[in-house]
Amino acid sequence: MAILQSLQNEDVEWRASWMITDKILHPCGDFDWVPLLGIWGAIRYAHLLVLSKYRSRQFIPATQSRNSVIELKVSLNKIDELKGKIEEFKTALQNCELRVGLLETNIEHWKEQLQRSQSQIKDRDHTMGEVVTQVREVTDHLQTLAVQADMLNFKYKSESDQGRELAWLLRKV
Repeated sequence: MAILQSLQNEDVEWRASWMITDKILHPCGDFDWVPLLGIWGAIRYAHLLVLSKYRSRQFIPATQSRNSVIELKVSLNKIDELKGKIEEFKTALQNCELRVGLLETNIEHWKEQLQRSQSQIKDRDHTMGEVVTQVREVTDHLQTLAVQADMLNFKYKSESDQGRELAWLLRKV
């Protein structure tokens, strides 16, 4: 136990005993990452970073390849494209908000117009009711006059032309 306690980081080599560092696969084609398949899917594994971390080799690995740069450029272009779409959506949203405001103003205008129209219709209905009442009264009065004219005609049975004309006019009215 005393031997293990006296060990320092430099005394320990952190690698598997069967691993020969000269035969480690560092890049995979143009990629600095090696794909590893596991039970949860594939991952990118950078051997150079692992070796550097465990002090087998001391150097800074090149972690970007030509394909990574192309992927980054494509991603940046996609981001710029999405930013453009976001701006389009913002503009469309502002236009829609303006339309909604205009429609709400129009709705208020039409509500006021409806209230005025309903008030005018109520006034007209009231006036028409009064007119109908007056017409009925006039009709009743004319019927009364016609009855009286018939009674006068019957009562006096006037043979004169003036009496006949008067009776005829009263019936017409």
